[in-house]
Amino acid sequence: MSTKFLVRVLSVISLVSVAAHAETNRFNDVLENPLVKSAVETSDMIAVEVYQTELNSCHANYVVLATYDGGNCSLPVAVDACSSVKNYSVGSMDCNAIVDAPSFAKDIKPLFTAKCAMCHGPGKAIKSDYSIYEFSVANKEILNNRVVVKKNMPTMVPFDQASRDLVAAWIAGGMLP
Repeated sequence: MSTKFLVRVLSVISLVSVAAHAETNRFNDVLENPLVKSAVETSDMIAVEVYQTELNSCHANYVVLATYDGGNCSLPVAVDACSSVKNYSVGSMDCNAIVDAPSFAKDIKPLFTAKCAMCHGPGKAIKSDYSIYEFSVANKEILNNRVVVKKNMPTMVPFDQASRDLVAAWIAGGMLP
């Protein structure tokens, strides 16, 4: 089965480094895994993206976001690399969780306003204002790293996992306005 995959690696920017190359290889490994390939319908797929939702010593969680004409489907993938052989666990494809890519105005801004504005924004201790679309887009690597991967923001009123997944889907879906 030879299907071309469009892989957008969120954390790789114009400079190619050893770390970026290793991350690209990890994402490709996820897509090439037989369990993942068998779970993702490729016949009428427009694109597929992989984003990391968690990483610690030798465990990593990913979400594969497949885009079709009718919307998006997500597939959770866990990788355990603690032993000499990587073990993959694949959840079930969910086409109901993310019907369309989230938008900033409808989904993300209200979330950031409710949870981030206590500390971030004009007149606050931290001047960065994530309720502004352009600022959030310009800082997508920070958002992905702190909100989705490390899960250490926001600190005052933490996001639940569904909110973190929504932010991850917004980033993976192209950060629609």
